[in-house]
Amino acid sequence: MKEYFVSVAASAVISAICTALASGTELEKYVKYVCSLVCAAAVALPLVSAAFRSQPAELPQVEYRALSEPEYGGYFEAAAVNGVKEYVASLVFEKTGITVCNISIEINRNGGETVVGALTVYVTPEYSDRVPEIKDALERELGGKVGVEVSGGADG
Repeated sequence: MKEYFVSVAASAVISAICTALASGTELEKYVKYVCSLVCAAAVALPLVSAAFRSQPAELPQVEYRALSEPEYGGYFEAAAVNGVKEYVASLVFEKTGITVCNISIEINRNGGETVVGALTVYVTPEYSDRVPEIKDALERELGGKVGVEVSGGADG
């Protein structure tokens, strides 16, 4: 989809440049005509090819594997996981005033795409009565299912 918008934008920009260069010459109307054809082709070609595709595109078979922490992703994935943990911890504190003691993130990998599979937030026993409040606040903000559990100790 990104390539589609880039090709439409590129053809529009190139057409605008060509039209500006040809303005005031006897070729101006021909340049405008050719540029409009190029822009129309950039817009219509992907739509026409999709409409006349003989068979639907098959989705590739995908294998998912789950990890509790980024054992395989190196520095960038570890940084991403730490960033998510910091964001969730700050979100819990902002919404409820509670400091979490640990956060567990399950990561699913699909080729080059990494997706957060499960998120569990651990709080100390003193906040056990506020678990539903934390869970509701996180699910509202993150738009997905979040687990909130009471930890046995301060270290998680």
